[in-house]
Amino acid sequence: MSLYAELEATRPEEFRQVVEVNLLGVAHGAMAAIPRLREQGGAFIAVSSVEGLVSLPLQAAYAASKHGVVGFLNALRAELKSHQLPVSVTNVMPSTINTPLFDHARTRLGVEPKGVPPAYPVEDAAAAILYAAEHPVRDITVGGAGRVLTMSQFISPAFTEWALAKWAIRGQRTERVKGDDAPNNLFEAAQDHLTASGRQEERRRSALTWAQTAPALEQAIAAGLVVLLAGVLRRAFSA
Repeated sequence: MSLYAELEATRPEEFRQVVEVNLLGVAHGAMAAIPRLREQGGAFIAVSSVEGLVSLPLQAAYAASKHGVVGFLNALRAELKSHQLPVSVTNVMPSTINTPLFDHARTRLGVEPKGVPPAYPVEDAAAAILYAAEHPVRDITVGGAGRVLTMSQFISPAFTEWALAKWAIRGQRTERVKGDDAPNNLFEAAQDHLTASGRQEERRRSALTWAQTAPALEQAIAAGLVVLLAGVLRRAFSA
């Protein structure tokens, strides 16, 4: 769940609710699942967000909760490795996915919010989760836009913050008017638009997600790079 508002317009109980659902929900799920996984092995998969690494303006509570998920998974993964348990922990980090999350979010923007474009289809996120269930991968980023953001954050946090301040606030607003008291799912379940997909214009399936969930392709690329490197070295030493 999410709340779209500047921090000064956010009430403490709203911030707490977002953190409790998004962060404590994952933690409580792990507490229930890990004892069973300890016995039989398997995969623990959590869907955080690219915002677990790159925070967007107007989403302080959401970003804080997703950063918390990333930190929690890192600690859990280290604990399981210390016991040499056959349990993988995967962090699935979607970019903007065309789900009804934005339709259901509480907003103080005066308009209905949207995810920062481009939006990717829900099938991309589902494919990443399915792949993680069958392959012990650490992280999967869903959508190339998210990978660009995380790389930008790693290279230059200051530039990334400047760019988000300039474009992301406008990029999260629609033209559809929505008041503070409009129906939302912050404290109770939504009663309408109960579908997997939302109303954002979405691009085609992400090539990055496809590449990450196609092990044969990854192996082919790795083999090609080895052959290329061997050719470069052969030419260098024969010159």
